[in-house]
Amino acid sequence: MDQLPHLLAAVQRAVRLRTFVRTLATWVIVVGCVSVLLTLAMPGAPRWHALLGLGLALTAALVRAMLRREQALDLVTYVDQRLNAGFALVATVEGGAHERTAAQARQALAGKRARDVRPKVWRGEWVGFAFYAAALLAVYGVPSPPPRRAPPGSELVTMGSTPALTRVAELPRQARDEAQRAQLQRAAADAE
Repeated sequence: MDQLPHLLAAVQRAVRLRTFVRTLATWVIVVGCVSVLLTLAMPGAPRWHALLGLGLALTAALVRAMLRREQALDLVTYVDQRLNAGFALVATVEGGAHERTAAQARQALAGKRARDVRPKVWRGEWVGFAFYAAALLAVYGVPSPPPRRAPPGSELVTMGSTPALTRVAELPRQARDEAQRAQLQRAAADAE
């Protein structure tokens, strides 16, 4: 019976770790879906929301795991069932057990290690993490839209900044006759 507290502590740690993993796996699925939807709805927006969501998921999972407290008798019942002790451990811990029941409990605990009673932490949670990885690839794989171009004619052009317009203004000097000179002067005036 001396090793029972050690076994109970190992089970409690494994239950907390399993709670953390399951909560995180659940939250990253939600975060991945929301991130992909935000990226598709607003492709020009920054993509940091996927990593912020991961931080929130980690915080939520950590808080839930830290707040998880199992009752001692629940842990004893779990250990009893894992060792097939026939509720001898439960009866002994509750007190008032017959000597034969206490001997059966000691026999069930003989030579047992934490590995023999610890619950499994990983089951199908890896699917949630794989989904989040795929969502991250999708979020950062969706190309950003090209920058918007100004509509034609909305740019302000000055004579000092454009050598081509300077040449248009000098065209009337190169005219051969008066009609061509008048036409080139109108073009130069329009260019200014």
